Amino acid sequence: MNLLRALAAMAAAVLLAPGLSRATSVIPPTLDELVERADAVVRARVTGTRCEWWGEGDERHIVTVVSLAVNETLVGAHRSTLQLEFLGGEIDGQRLIVTGQTRFLPGGEDILFVSRERSALTPLVRMMYGRYLVGRSDEGRRFVARDNGVPLASTDEIATELASRPPGTVFAQIAAGRTVSPDDFADAVRASATRLGRTDVSTVPGGASR
Repeated sequence: MNLLRALAAMAAAVLLAPGLSRATSVIPPTLDELVERADAVVRARVTGTRCEWWGEGDERHIVTVVSLAVNETLVGAHRSTLQLEFLGGEIDGQRLIVTGQTRFLPGGEDILFVSRERSALTPLVRMMYGRYLVGRSDEGRRFVARDNGVPLASTDEIATELASRPPGTVFAQIAAGRTVSPDDFADAVRASATRLGRTDVSTVPGGASR
């Protein structure tokens, strides 16, 4: 379960090195709130990450740029690639640490709620609550996990606070079969968008919107 361990460790990681730190407080949303505030909901694979300096003078800051290949668009206009910018990162030993900022690794697969209003902090709806990891068990069963690496047992858990991952939680839930599959999660997103009256819900595999 090496891939799963890497995903869980990456999702739960906390940057402890010295640097400028900015704390954040985020209220957990419901699935409907995520869908309502999203410009697009996509299932995508990370193709690369890089850190850049943005701004000048006192406004100069580090941004992490994440490049993604979009496998499927659940809601919103379909695009084959996506580039998202997140406040924080490290360049030449200088770090800007944003507590609670989600982190990506090349090759990782995610379901992302991309915000209509991309702030300087994050392009995702409600920060780490707008990102869900796609993992695979040793038996090949695919599942959706939250940003802390804990698999979703129900989409109702989206509205609960993200906390540190208790030891053994990930593997215990997988072994017990208490996980939401990516397809079930996608169906829940589409159902929410339809219920909210959105007209850009995808109707075919790959994500072409009607």
